[in-house]
Amino acid sequence: MMRVLIPIAAVAYLVAMASSPMLLESFDTTSVGQTGSWYGLLGDSPQSISKLELIVDAHSYEIVRVADGWSYQGGLLNEQIADSASVLCAMLSRAEPVRTFLPEDLVQVKSRDYGFAETQLQIKVERGERAPHFELQFGRATPEGGLYYARKDDDPALYVMSGFLVQQATDLAKSLTVNSPASHAGHAH
Repeated sequence: MMRVLIPIAAVAYLVAMASSPMLLESFDTTSVGQTGSWYGLLGDSPQSISKLELIVDAHSYEIVRVADGWSYQGGLLNEQIADSASVLCAMLSRAEPVRTFLPEDLVQVKSRDYGFAETQLQIKVERGERAPHFELQFGRATPEGGLYYARKDDDPALYVMSGFLVQQATDLAKSLTVNSPASHAGHAH
């Protein structure tokens, strides 16, 4: 019973977060930033993210935060896609693993294929000069579905993360493909 309730609670939480992009970006970060109490794998506010690189099926999509929103291939993103990028930043800032397997846990599980050999999604985050880069690599979906195996930077732990994070990132990449300056000029991406 508990195995079912935990993923459902995680999914409900992420759906609530993703339902209001403006709420996510306008969240008061002054007290949180001063106390260092950001949770999630990123451990920092969504506004700290200056650049996102999404690598989806071996295609790279790099967007940069600018004064007026988000930029891709030299052009300002429309409001809908910019909101999608902001939601992804908020999810990265707040999303916690549903489960974490430490290296000693992985020895007990034996050698399983978590899908990292053919990574479908990788998210790279830059937070300016004040913080190190952050990289999250996603493997395959868990056997139950809806959750994905993930690795962070050089961390030896294996994380189980919500599929909503994977879906948000891949949907954003698809939007960038369709709305890129190259696609409007008739060039292949």
